[in-house]
Amino acid sequence: MVLEVKDATLSMDGRTVFTGLSFVACEGQLTRVTVGSHADATLLARVLTGFVALDSGFVTIDGELLTPYSARAFRRLMTYLPDENASRPPAEDFVPSLEGLDQVWAISPISPMGRMSPMSSMSRIGPMGRMSLANKLVIAANPPSERLEDLKKLAEEGRVVVVVMEN
Repeated sequence: MVLEVKDATLSMDGRTVFTGLSFVACEGQLTRVTVGSHADATLLARVLTGFVALDSGFVTIDGELLTPYSARAFRRLMTYLPDENASRPPAEDFVPSLEGLDQVWAISPISPMGRMSPMSSMSRIGPMGRMSLANKLVIAANPPSERLEDLKKLAEEGRVVVVVMEN
């Protein structure tokens, strides 16, 4: 599996978040992408999971374009480790994708009350091996430094691991 971002530009609330961003993430590698701020890292992770559309450029998975229409299917291949400080995205982001939530939030399940467990609760959930690892693509937004070694191990096991962090 290969995740590619090419010439990606994103603006939010009149501010350029990133422009001309390009990278390729492959199986067996941990790819670290740094952006300007903590919030920008979370936005990029949301782009990679198909919840936020780019202004220009594209994201592909194995050569197939990630679009609002294809994102639902692609999220079934992903495990998303959200930023422990981020709040749950607005409900409208989830409406077209409810079917894939168990995979998207594999390590931080959403409870029946709609609250998302923070990434810091991973230690209470158990080791990374308890996550749904049938998924070949792992996207982590601003992971705590003590989790990087676990993420490296996932990459060594043949997964595509993308860690998005602030500069």
